[in-house]
Amino acid sequence: MANETHLIKTFSCPHCGGITTITQLAAEPLVTSGKIPEGTSLSAQKIVLPLLPLEKITGLTAMVLLIERDYCADCGTEYTIRVSTIEAPIQMGRQPPPGSGPFGGFNFKQPPPGMGRG
Repeated sequence: MANETHLIKTFSCPHCGGITTITQLAAEPLVTSGKIPEGTSLSAQKIVLPLLPLEKITGLTAMVLLIERDYCADCGTEYTIRVSTIEAPIQMGRQPPPGSGPFGGFNFKQPPPGMGRG
């Protein structure tokens, strides 16, 4: 079942009922030109949640819940467009030390130097 998606539910905009998203509109020229395959799942944000506790995962893949969010092209409302499950590869490896991420040593719990506490 590698990379097979099981669609659970799709949604239309809860505000206006629209089904076209901003990402679909932006990608339309790329789909038309063949740079993105027809039927590719497009969304502004993909949230991946494991369905099993990490200590229970034994293989190189695990079933995850995939929640896709986007913005309505008609009214701009952000909403969940699709929920599905997919078997995804588990990335193993050493976790980077704190402060070595894309924001460097910035500590989000403390304000940066020179900025007061609200």
